[in-house]
Amino acid sequence: MSASSGLKTRLPALLWTGSLLVVLAFLILYPIAILGVGAISQGNPVVDGLAHLKLSMANFADVFANPNVREAAVNSFVSCALGTALALALGLGFSWITVRTDTPFKAVIAAAGMLPLFVPPLVAGIAWTILGSPRSGLINTAFHAMHLPWHVNFYSMPGIVFVLGLYYAPYIYMFTASALRNMDPSFEEAAEVSGSGPLRTALTVTLPLISPAIAAGALLSFVVMVGIYGIPTVLGTPGNISVLTTYIYQLTSWTPPLYNTAAPKVAQRQAPSLSSRGRKALPATVAKLRPANSLCWIRTSAMVMTISTVETAAAVL
Repeated sequence: MSASSGLKTRLPALLWTGSLLVVLAFLILYPIAILGVGAISQGNPVVDGLAHLKLSMANFADVFANPNVREAAVNSFVSCALGTALALALGLGFSWITVRTDTPFKAVIAAAGMLPLFVPPLVAGIAWTILGSPRSGLINTAFHAMHLPWHVNFYSMPGIVFVLGLYYAPYIYMFTASALRNMDPSFEEAAEVSGSGPLRTALTVTLPLISPAIAAGALLSFVVMVGIYGIPTVLGTPGNISVLTTYIYQLTSWTPPLYNTAAPKVAQRQAPSLSSRGRKALPATVAKLRPANSLCWIRTSAMVMTISTVETAAAVL
């Protein structure tokens, strides 16, 4: 009797949970299944239906034989790998300065460093287009007004790498800052007592201890960069730089859409995504970290400048 009453009590919750699982399965698994079927079959699963499809691996052969696909894949790997390296340097430096030093206004720096998480990638790309356009960008206009022989062009691979690294550094910061706060500082103190300097302690003790957090943040940043569309299309299209996401969009925007050709590229793009507590550490003296502190404020200023540029452009337009 008690078991029956308990089942009746849990039945509405079980039905609600099952309904949610069915909806989620339809919204997530069904599109992935259609994508997989389209990648390994001839014909259009959207137009022709599943009954008239013939299994074939010709789409993958065509994709790997296409030089445009190889160029887009190389561009994606290079931009995302270099962008991840830049994000790793910025995020790790930010986290170490804000967690392990007594630099002033740490809360402001940390808040400004998290601003990219609240700005859509397309908006960030447009903002840096306004700032770094080779002809009418505000940065080049300022250089010309000051009679400086400098010139920047964000419609290039270095421009894409810079914006990607700047935009996705907060992912590295969140992982490494938490690891630095939670690690046991007694290991670093033992190294310093043994005669190791700050740099050697950081390289031989601190970094190995937080290496799982560094690896997790770098992997997440790389996977997100591979799937991003807004920044490469805004900055790469004027410079004729194609990556996998923009090339997939080009294929699906043609008439008729080349879904079967685009499906293997989507599978290729998704490949990367499948793949001790104690006392708080004493903060380092900021006087010894002038270059790093300056770099921290430069990145903060860059993010504030990006937001300000978007707001100004929106007000003008």
